[in-house]
Amino acid sequence: MTKIGGLGIEDHLNVFGDLAAVRQLLRFCAAFRPDILHAHMASGALLGYVVSKLTRIPLVNTVHNSFDRKSQLMRLGRCIVAVSAAEQELLLRRGFRADRLHLVVNGPNGSPRESFEPSELPGISRPAVVTVCGLHPRKGIDYLIRAFARVASDQPDWQLYIAGTGPDAESLASRAEALGIAHRVHFLGFVSSPRQLLSACEIFVLASLAEPGALAVSEARAAGCAVIGTSVGGIPEQLEYGRAGVLVDPANVVQLAAALQSLMSDPEQLASAQQRARRNSERFNIDRVVRDYDQVYRHALASSALEANFGPAAK
Repeated sequence: MTKIGGLGIEDHLNVFGDLAAVRQLLRFCAAFRPDILHAHMASGALLGYVVSKLTRIPLVNTVHNSFDRKSQLMRLGRCIVAVSAAEQELLLRRGFRADRLHLVVNGPNGSPRESFEPSELPGISRPAVVTVCGLHPRKGIDYLIRAFARVASDQPDWQLYIAGTGPDAESLASRAEALGIAHRVHFLGFVSSPRQLLSACEIFVLASLAEPGALAVSEARAAGCAVIGTSVGGIPEQLEYGRAGVLVDPANVVQLAAALQSLMSDPEQLASAQQRARRNSERFNIDRVVRDYDQVYRHALASSALEANFGPAAK
């Protein structure tokens, strides 16, 4: 695989919205001389588009937040990357050009993310359920806490660990307190190396209401957790449509509680679910992601060269 020089816009900018940001990125381009500009957020996509037009460096945009109205700005890229097949279909329905859309399924396993200095975690009391996500409404953590409360009395040894930060932290802690399970729901805050935490827990849950393609699902599978996820966005694909995990409807406390109870109460079923989750999880390895992006970058370069030689009609 030939190495292609690229510049990740968000990694190099602290400001956006004025000519200073454009000048800053232009200076980076002059110094770094990238073959590709790559944006992952709407602000970076808009800025990258301006600089791409000035420098003729192709812009690649990866759509992570299709639930955000600003994600329409991601169509400005020479190539647009969807992180799951479900997201690719969604973007097509929204009018994104099929000839510019590419699929690169998220795959964090084996990446430098695993080598980050581990967070100092408290001792994990097992058996344990864990979720790793931002603490905001889209992640459905309130539904998880309510589902855990439904099974807590039947499963007195189990604990719930919530890793992440966000605006809902206080209200979620209040919810656990009101349900009488605050002593069994542990808020860990930001965890720099999720693999350490996932490896210490039996069940991983992602109760999202919208989810293009969560990194934590892939990490939980590789760590050997049994996985429960909602049937939204890219989660069914990540769980092989139920073969590698349990799928429940979003915002359905009863279904989620039943899935938890089933795994918590049956050691054999839990072990089987953990084995099924780990099986085939290597497809979420970073090496495959690198190869996929290499092909996207090459397509962007070839398309840009074709247009430069023959005009926009040649695309």
